[in-house]
Amino acid sequence: MTRRVPFIVLVLLFQPLLLCAQEDFRWLGPDMGRMESSFSYGTRYYQKTDVSDRGTDLALVRHQADVILPVQQDSGKEWSVSGAFRAHDFRTEARLPDSGHSFPETLWDVRAGTQYRKRLDNGWIAGGALTLSSPSDRPFAGRDETAVGALLFARIPGQGRNAWLLGLHYSNRREFLNNVPLPFAGYWWEPSDRLLVLAGLPSFVQARPGCDVTLDLAYYPARNLHAGASRPFGRFRIHGDFDWRHESWFRADRTNPDARLFYYEKTVSGGVDFPLWDKLRMDVSAGYAFDRFYFEGEDYSDRGLDRVEVENGWFTGIKLSARF
Repeated sequence: MTRRVPFIVLVLLFQPLLLCAQEDFRWLGPDMGRMESSFSYGTRYYQKTDVSDRGTDLALVRHQADVILPVQQDSGKEWSVSGAFRAHDFRTEARLPDSGHSFPETLWDVRAGTQYRKRLDNGWIAGGALTLSSPSDRPFAGRDETAVGALLFARIPGQGRNAWLLGLHYSNRREFLNNVPLPFAGYWWEPSDRLLVLAGLPSFVQARPGCDVTLDLAYYPARNLHAGASRPFGRFRIHGDFDWRHESWFRADRTNPDARLFYYEKTVSGGVDFPLWDKLRMDVSAGYAFDRFYFEGEDYSDRGLDRVEVENGWFTGIKLSARF
């Protein structure tokens, strides 16, 4: 079984934290020394839609790039570095209704991280990851525009490939209990090459019931959900996905240093992934976005403050990825 899990899964598992294995779930698995360098770039264009009760509209173009580079690895340890770049470009005259501030023209998220894990003498695998980022309309404008994510974890092996996963996660960008170190626990159950289950919070299921179909489902508290299905057809792989997700940024001119600009959306999409040449692949997709809104506050309970609701609409996307 190829133990690769879509990129969205790790985003959902530790959303504020860029883990080393963005497109590969094995960072929490038992195998070591097989990490590959990878690079990806994708863009998504959202059609112009009305902003509810604001007498204006909004168009959005998203850009996303990720790179992972192994520094040192063998059967007993892995060390890698990673980087990421996000940009949301807007075309709108909308304003935040309560504060009166103009809606940002561009929201950025620049990240850098490092990850390490080691197999101990007792068979456990212990590791950690650290990520620094600046999600803002003016990245690195100051300390208040900096986000920090940290993860410590241990994999305690059981029978076969099964194991307990225990850890501690910190982030000042979390959707809930911000700035609070939170423990997590889960059980990795892999009874066959057709089923992988991570039971706990966060949780994940990947199943291959037959006919080369792959199904996956992931949940991260409190409002992050991914469900997908894919199937190969020769050199092509078609996929369909549902995602409920959010992002947040520290707007540089905010008056409350603890406030963030949040964005929530749900999407239904489908696409096809295929090789271009050698190790380079392309994914072309299209979908529909709904339940879209922005607000500025400290957490989800403030979702009525400076709320900007965006009408439902279509989007198209393209992504290039390479592993080497």
